[in-house]
Amino acid sequence: FEKGRGYLVSYQNEDNVAEFKGNLNYLAEGESHQIDLNHYPENILAQFNLIGNPFAFDLTWKNDVDINNVYDGFATLDAINGGYVYKENGTIKAGEGFMVRTNETGNNYIRFTKASRRSYRAESNSINIIASNNKGSDNVIIRFDDEVKSGFPKLANFNERLANIYVKEENVNYGILNFNTAIDEIPLYFDAKEMGTYTLTFDVKGDYENLYLLDKMTGEKVNLLLENEYSFIANSNDDTERFIIKMDNSQQAINNSHFVYVSGEELIINAEGTIQIIDMMGRVVITEEYHNGSINIGELNNAAFIVRCVNEKEVRTQKIVVL
Repeated sequence: FEKGRGYLVSYQNEDNVAEFKGNLNYLAEGESHQIDLNHYPENILAQFNLIGNPFAFDLTWKNDVDINNVYDGFATLDAINGGYVYKENGTIKAGEGFMVRTNETGNNYIRFTKASRRSYRAESNSINIIASNNKGSDNVIIRFDDEVKSGFPKLANFNERLANIYVKEENVNYGILNFNTAIDEIPLYFDAKEMGTYTLTFDVKGDYENLYLLDKMTGEKVNLLLENEYSFIANSNDDTERFIIKMDNSQQAINNSHFVYVSGEELIINAEGTIQIIDMMGRVVITEEYHNGSINIGELNNAAFIVRCVNEKEVRTQKIVVL
């Protein structure tokens, strides 16, 4: 076996054992091991390179890995959920494979080092947003660093039922993307593969004067400096451009304005189409195709619900609270 080269071994059942003999790859202090990478400017997906940690010890991305003409971030396979985890820092375990992306032509490499004085690449301000439900999770990292260029495009998940969360630039979906520090708002896309309740979790690094999440479907506004979770109901037919990350405290016009309100035991409706009332578990508790402007909701428990209006032109949703 050659140093730094990976191999795949298949076995029929757990009774078969593959045995490897030889010396473990090792780095003495001051040594390095370089892997040259490919770059194809005409094909963005062909710019990805699958490599691995060839050593018997863990490596830290910012400390032990030097890069040249490679985007400063990587993705590891989430084998349990059938997706990928996007990272701008973190540990690469011994023998673990990971994806990197080359971003320029010529002299592309990743170098593993072990030095007495390590070169540390400083982290930028960033927001790691994790979208999860009972099928698994997906994440996107929004970075703020004027020196970092390009980004890390999303990879196709093996699990087709896994919801996707991402940002976009020039019609490319990204798992990690850098934005100018002067930006005021960032569209955040969410693609649900099936109807259900989802949760966004926010890991915020850096200093921000204001930081908010806007849900354009419900009109809710979440202060991300005070709250680190937001739960909502989504369907595969929803508009993927559902959320906005705002960097200031200005009011944001919501495209889907309120179209229902509660009056006593009646839900007053100012919209045309099939009305569905959905509880926080994602269950449809009332469906009315011909509502004549109101629906009796006297039998509903005191709780929060999502009202969905579906017609040939659009799907609109709004959150209500029944008291």
